[in-house]
Amino acid sequence: MHKAFQDFYAEKFSHCYGCGKLNPSGHQLKSYWDGDETAARFSPGPQFSGGVPDHVYGGLIASLFDCH
Repeated sequence: MHKAFQDFYAEKFSHCYGCGKLNPSGHQLKSYWDGDETAARFSPGPQFSGGVPDHVYGGLIASLFDCH
């Protein structure tokens, strides 16, 4: 498997809550090339509920966009 974009970040920049490989409490989001496009997959747990069952809160969506 190819390395994720985030795997190329310098150690001093790898603390991000969304994609930092050095943040064990973070989401650990990884983005990969898929031909000419990029792809990222993330399955949020129930702790990220926005209050409505089966819906996540908007801040998580923003974080995923930001880190991907």
